[in-house]
Amino acid sequence: MVFKITKTALTISIIVSLCAYGLGEFVQDVGSDGIVSFEAENCDARTAKSGRSWNEINSSECSSNAAMQAQPDEGEVFNTGYAEQSPSMEFEVYFVKTGTHYVWFRCLPLDGYSDSFHIGLDGQELASADRARSSNFESWNWSKSTMDGNDASIEVGSPGVHTVNVWMREDGFRVDKIVITSSSSYSPSGYGPDQSIRNYPPSAPEGLSASGIDNGVSLVWDDNPESDIAGYNVKRALSAEGAYSTIAEDVSATSYIDNTAENGTVYYYVVSAADNAGNHSENSESAFAVPHLVKRKMEKIDRGTVAVDIGSSGVYVGWRMLGTEPQSVEYNVYRDGQKINSSPISNSTNFVDSSGTQSSTYRIAAVIDGEEQQKSSPVSVWNDFYKDVPLQRPSGGTTPDGVDYTYSPNDASVGDLDGDGEYEIILKWDPSNSKDNSHSGYTGNVYIDAYEMDGTFMWRVDLGRNIRAGAHYTQFMVYDLDCDGYSEMVCRTSDGAEDGQGNTIGDPSADYRNSAGRILTGPEYLTVFDGQTGAALASEAFEPARGNVSDWGDSYGNRVDRFLAGVAYLDGERPSVIMTRGYYEKTVLAAWDWRGGELSLRWIFDSDDPGNSAYAGQGCHTLSIADVDSDKRDEIIFGSCTIDDDGTGLYSTGLGHGDALHVSDMDPYRPGLEVWQCHETSASGASYRDAETGEIIWEHPNTGDVGRALAANIDNREIGYQLWSFAAGGTYNVDGSQMSSSMPSLNFAIWWTSDLQREMLDAADGQGMNPIMDKWDSQADSVYRLMSIYSIPDSYSTNSNNYTKANPCLTADILGDWREEMIYRASDNEKLRIFTTTDKTTHRIYTLMHDPQYRLAVAWQNVGYNQPPHPSFYIGLGMTPPEQPDISLITPRFNPADILPDGRIELKDYAVLSSEWMKHLAEPQADIAPAGGDGAVNLLDLNVLIEKWLETENGLSS
Repeated sequence: MVFKITKTALTISIIVSLCAYGLGEFVQDVGSDGIVSFEAENCDARTAKSGRSWNEINSSECSSNAAMQAQPDEGEVFNTGYAEQSPSMEFEVYFVKTGTHYVWFRCLPLDGYSDSFHIGLDGQELASADRARSSNFESWNWSKSTMDGNDASIEVGSPGVHTVNVWMREDGFRVDKIVITSSSSYSPSGYGPDQSIRNYPPSAPEGLSASGIDNGVSLVWDDNPESDIAGYNVKRALSAEGAYSTIAEDVSATSYIDNTAENGTVYYYVVSAADNAGNHSENSESAFAVPHLVKRKMEKIDRGTVAVDIGSSGVYVGWRMLGTEPQSVEYNVYRDGQKINSSPISNSTNFVDSSGTQSSTYRIAAVIDGEEQQKSSPVSVWNDFYKDVPLQRPSGGTTPDGVDYTYSPNDASVGDLDGDGEYEIILKWDPSNSKDNSHSGYTGNVYIDAYEMDGTFMWRVDLGRNIRAGAHYTQFMVYDLDCDGYSEMVCRTSDGAEDGQGNTIGDPSADYRNSAGRILTGPEYLTVFDGQTGAALASEAFEPARGNVSDWGDSYGNRVDRFLAGVAYLDGERPSVIMTRGYYEKTVLAAWDWRGGELSLRWIFDSDDPGNSAYAGQGCHTLSIADVDSDKRDEIIFGSCTIDDDGTGLYSTGLGHGDALHVSDMDPYRPGLEVWQCHETSASGASYRDAETGEIIWEHPNTGDVGRALAANIDNREIGYQLWSFAAGGTYNVDGSQMSSSMPSLNFAIWWTSDLQREMLDAADGQGMNPIMDKWDSQADSVYRLMSIYSIPDSYSTNSNNYTKANPCLTADILGDWREEMIYRASDNEKLRIFTTTDKTTHRIYTLMHDPQYRLAVAWQNVGYNQPPHPSFYIGLGMTPPEQPDISLITPRFNPADILPDGRIELKDYAVLSSEWMKHLAEPQADIAPAGGDGAVNLLDLNVLIEKWLETENGLSS
């Protein structure tokens, strides 16, 4: 209840807003009588004037045991000027009909001096409805008479919301209910019709949060619970008290980017909701933010030094140029503690030490402005250019229909799970009976493991019987999602899954498999797993939800379970998880945030929503994430369409589904990024388009299902990418001209050799088992075999994955300089094999893992039909040094441990640690790790730990 006192020369009025009586317009019935009915005591507002007011009285003879009376009863009469002087009531009414409406009222006058009142519309006095009266003083009765002898009536000029006014004429008058009808023949009886339904306005939006970005503010709020929300209005002010001005109307998403804000200014925001009837909610609670130059938060990886024995030539040493280091940075190389380069190295990030041996150790130190920086941790020498990572292969099993199966390593990802600056490997195990969605049959469980690079086992997640095995079912994302310096793993789960600590998610006994081995019922979850332990941190109902199976294009369960996933910086600063479902017909994308230990839904894009039909059936068997419009926020390139960072459609080309998709700066002479994609269901076989606008630059006609396409600069005579696919013979330049009538393999690409051209990965056999590396020979106009990977170290000892896709477990720049490592599975399925290049190069590029687009591509590489990662900048003939990325590196947060242990983290734990530390000084303990960052275990580490502990104890860090 809100009171406002106003004063004029004539009267003192008290305006009382009776929100407790219910909000929302009374809605007129659409029937022939056009009735709208309301209790007098349920007025939306009432105003006391001239010492009088409408007050509620109780009576068992009234329709709701209550009525309203003009009080006090002292014989006062207002005949003219009553809209200004008389106490009033207001009723908000949603009229669906126009024209003449008749006003009935149920009343009981006390006598001839308190038998009338005035009725008006939208604050106007009406001669047709003033001095409405009843002459029955004996009992509550219905009347529509006026003192003029006419029926009380009002003229409704337009449909929509109008205010019905009731003013006192004579004090003492009592009114129980008012009925307005468009029918001149209608007559109420008894208590009259039930009160009309109210068209309640939406509730005020909740959960509004604001975060500053570069010359803008990113807003996110919770979806309103009402089902008829038409949109949201965003309002801004320079102080929390207002005044707020509307900066955006009819916003359909639950997020908004204010691009009109300026860096350094504090802005306050509120949001209101509007429904389809035009009702507006109250404003939300306010949120504020300060726009600022935004840098993407990314993992703080170490120097990544790798040393490889290259025989009589000595030892090859490679290391990372970090994305945060200036172009002027130089490097020193240390072998066994001694600097071995005569002057700082400025033209590369590799070095051949002709005097190195297998027993040597190497460290790298950056030199910036003549000052040598901290040395990297020492590394030992690999015996060869590959390294085996031993695995713990799961035991096989037998399906309910008696089919035996075994396990082999499949797709992999990397992330810094333990905050030590080194990547760990996250590996999906596939059973031998994994299925394409189109095939029926039971499968074995899917396992996801984590290993250190040396093969140390960290944890295993068992997705259980209720997640089917196959390339399209489990898309797992590994990334530091909450920016605490430790990567998490997130994927779809269901009842019966076990986390890395052996804890069961949901109902352990549930079995939702049908007789065809499909899982089309039962709950689905999105689960975040701790990267260090594999423990499930949070699970929420999976979105995009399954809903009706047949909505996705078939009824047997093929298209409903077509999943993709990715990670995107939707606010330009922090990563979000993208989970998608469907791409043949119905298409839904959901964005999730993992913040402060909570998993929350950011937005959903649904092709079935109004205005989104052009986005149905446009997806590929993969996706890409990139900032296509240069607003520092990522878009989701979802096959032939692109979804903007706020969850709205950016464009759809309408060219339909396809198998392969590539996004990069393919043409360095053309602004922005480009997309190369193959298709199978449209007039286009392969298309080359502008990534921001969707403009088709050129295309090849359709020749059926064009199952492969690849893009890379492979020719040292041509600037820009070369593009090729099964849609047309030969290899093409970015201008659409044919470079060659020959065509390389189409499965995968890798930067491996000393030049800037990319090499191709494929398999030597039709089953995709025996991996090879090819290189394009510009002079011969064809490819030649660079490496038979399958014969390293022995014949047929290394295998590729996923049948004819013939992809590695992973390719990524995970060690050494900017060129890429490749990880394959050994043919015995007991280990992974990491390959690193030893070709010395003078091309120097910062680590590709600090290019946000490339790093995100490594995260989504395991999705669907694996595709090679591409950076946001051009690499190839004629390239210029890429700009330094706008990133900030995350220092892992200190996590105090219950060392005692007694179930609590307190100073007692630190006393134990201090005691153990003192023992370590006398006799080093393997379980005490360096914290000071200098690679050595000493008192500096103890000081660092004490400082961090006290910060935690005092609540200064989280």
